[in-house]
Amino acid sequence: MPRRSLLLLFLALAALYVVHAWLYHGWIEDDAFITFRYAQNLVGGHGLVFNPGERVEAFSNPSWVMLSAVALGFGLDPVVVAQVVGILAGLGCLILAWRLTTLLFPGAGITALLAPFLLTMSPVLTRHAVSGLETVAHAFILLAATVLALESWSGRGRRPLWLCALLLLVLSRPEGLAFAVLLLAWDWYRGRSTWRDGALLAGVVAVLLIGRVLYYGDWLPNTFYFKMTGGQASVVPGLIYARDFVVENGFAAMIVGCMMIILHRSVRTSLLLLGLVLGLQAALILIAGGDWMHHYRFWAPVFPILAASMAAGLGVLLARVDRATGRRGLGWIIVLPLLLASGDKMLEIERQVWCTVMPSVHQGEYYAQSYERVGRWLASNTPPGTTVAVGDVGAIGYFSGRNILDILGLIDRHIARTPGALHLKNDTEYVMEMKPSYLVLITGPSKDGKIEYRRLADELLAGHPDFDAQYVEVETMTMGFQEESARIMARIDVRGP
Repeated sequence: MPRRSLLLLFLALAALYVVHAWLYHGWIEDDAFITFRYAQNLVGGHGLVFNPGERVEAFSNPSWVMLSAVALGFGLDPVVVAQVVGILAGLGCLILAWRLTTLLFPGAGITALLAPFLLTMSPVLTRHAVSGLETVAHAFILLAATVLALESWSGRGRRPLWLCALLLLVLSRPEGLAFAVLLLAWDWYRGRSTWRDGALLAGVVAVLLIGRVLYYGDWLPNTFYFKMTGGQASVVPGLIYARDFVVENGFAAMIVGCMMIILHRSVRTSLLLLGLVLGLQAALILIAGGDWMHHYRFWAPVFPILAASMAAGLGVLLARVDRATGRRGLGWIIVLPLLLASGDKMLEIERQVWCTVMPSVHQGEYYAQSYERVGRWLASNTPPGTTVAVGDVGAIGYFSGRNILDILGLIDRHIARTPGALHLKNDTEYVMEMKPSYLVLITGPSKDGKIEYRRLADELLAGHPDFDAQYVEVETMTMGFQEESARIMARIDVRGP
């Protein structure tokens, strides 16, 4: 097919990608507002903190915090800026996935467009591009660094671009350092990077580490203690998470395509690097135990690599069938059913998630939207400096402007280090001893007149022997999603009996 026709097809896919992503633009994750709160305090002169005066590093995306701070500094909405950058990064992933496919199989032709096609049709990138988080931007940086490592070109202009990609990796996510070291070692093995590149990267990392210790007093961010529990409690859910991701995102085509490209001997060296990148991400997922968000956020960083491997492998399959039969295009009889079977499953799962979540989003009743109302109520009904204890800290913290005591531990150094799996950490006695002026507890529909709490930490707090004597309900806000409500409790000595 002529190159101009391929380009027109790609542009059509890019437009479809933007439309698909924008369908989700109202679905903002509450975690995004943690980043925005750090940026808010930085711009406000309080430093890189969630609560003024409390130095706890509970963000895992330094570059995203800086981007949000710049947006706020210019009076822009950080949500909109994050979504626009996320969509642009997704478009970059489409371009680089197309390029990676041609690197793996130069004769791919139109089948190379199957990589951006999968990225366009799957919700993995499209949904997370507008979630407010750095997920897709990190995926783009990782993909760009990987493609640069595989490219054969060299010259004076390559080194600055290569180092820039590695440094952005380090600043995009905590695990970015591991990927940067892996890619730098690969480039050094190929004889292109020098010890100066390694020294520069090591120097930047040393400055970041020293800065963290001097400012926060820890070698590792608080998110590490909060999320990385390890052990069987994380590995088993991580394996299930990996299985479900493959089954729901092009299982048939992905398996066949990846198997065919593995058998393609001429690219085994490149596949070794891709395998190492995929293996590193898989190991991180197993350690973390997967993720609670819909549409596999933790697999998004390597999804473009999987899509490119699949597309290149299907191109190899088509070429072999053509050579074996002497009839051009006959291989599509095999490839099309694989694509249809994969697409049908993908569409079914996306429809299920859409029907579960998006009605609440459109009604303004999803988590971040409901928490925004709670935050604004607290901002209007409590004095500055009030401490509010809550489990989901993002939008409530951002819109309330009040000090937040995180009963799950993400922004609390003590609770983050207590035993327990992700979202199950708690220390009821510690929270009660801190005497927060307000509590926000999430409840479901009452059963037999008894309040049902949806979070373990909330249930344990409400069941504390001194709870009823110290706290009284002052407001209940219906959240809509899953029939939950936010129960706002105040200390009796703050609001009176």
